[in-house]
Amino acid sequence: MATPQFRQLRRAYGFDEVAIVPGDITINPEQANIDLKIDGFT
Repeated sequence: MATPQFRQLRRAYGFDEVAIVPGDITINPEQANIDLKIDGFT
């Protein structure tokens, strides 16, 4: 009889555990495009 193979467990992080910090490069908001179109809908 073969031994069962199990997947390795990995740590998951929630929003409360992650820190978002500014990076070394900043983006000019006037040069960023955040438009979203899905099948003709905006």
